[in-house]
Amino acid sequence: MDIRGVAKTIYYPGPESQAPAVTVSLDGAAPSSVSGTQTTEYAAGQYKTALAAEQMDGDNVIVSIAFSGYLPFECVITTQIEEYASVSSITDLTESVDDVLAVVKGTGGVLKTIHLADSVTSADICNAKIWITNDATGHNTVVGTQITDSNGNATVLVDEGVTLYVWCDAIGYSFANPLTWEVE
Repeated sequence: MDIRGVAKTIYYPGPESQAPAVTVSLDGAAPSSVSGTQTTEYAAGQYKTALAAEQMDGDNVIVSIAFSGYLPFECVITTQIEEYASVSSITDLTESVDDVLAVVKGTGGVLKTIHLADSVTSADICNAKIWITNDATGHNTVVGTQITDSNGNATVLVDEGVTLYVWCDAIGYSFANPLTWEVE
């Protein structure tokens, strides 16, 4: 499959109501900024960036995404592979998918919301980091780091009927990591 020079859209999470700085580098060249009009927040804390055909015209397209106050992250889109194209580390792209969907959200079949609240005050815990593994030791990540929104929620894709382990981190809070989750 060859997606070199084909316009694509990438999807990723981020803090609510904050426009990210997005750059694209083709085959290791100096990065160029992506126009702000190419990126939209289509749901609270959910962003998409439409890459034009010329921004996909390389064997390896490196997209860097930075939100103010957060560590930037990158995805590398390999545009020419015999069987399928892929985005290493963050995304998988198969022949049946037109656009790139970040597996930071997970690869399961059911959309679930995790809610974090203070056990004493019941206040929502926003901007907390959560990640999910399929083992209690934390070695096999199935959902990468998510940031809870202003309501203390993070939405993930997981499989039903499995036991998962949720790990949490937030400034000013301590958690009994991991929290065991029987997904129903």
